[in-house]
Amino acid sequence: MINVQVSKTDLEKLLLAFDKVDKTIQRAAVRTMTKEAAMEFADLVRENIVTQKYKDFGIPHKRWKANLPHSDDYWILLGTVLKSIDVRPIGMSPKMNIIYKVGLGYKGRF
Repeated sequence: MINVQVSKTDLEKLLLAFDKVDKTIQRAAVRTMTKEAAMEFADLVRENIVTQKYKDFGIPHKRWKANLPHSDDYWILLGTVLKSIDVRPIGMSPKMNIIYKVGLGYKGRF
């Protein structure tokens, strides 16, 4: 039989350390979940654009493809838009969780 004795102060320190680790893990899990949710949403936006889930932006807008200077410009623009969809942190919530934004991060010319 093994007998372990722990002083009251040591036990309190140990329990406090466990409590801190637990809160750290909880915060990390929430931060990971919010980033993963934002990345999942960005993937869904890309998928909806590629599959034209909401059609080709309506009948009146179909003419703009024909008016582009080069026939490949539409595909270049589409690729530029798809590459530009990104996830970035925009700040902290009151509970110290990082908030993420899905948006267009493109700067420059196509």
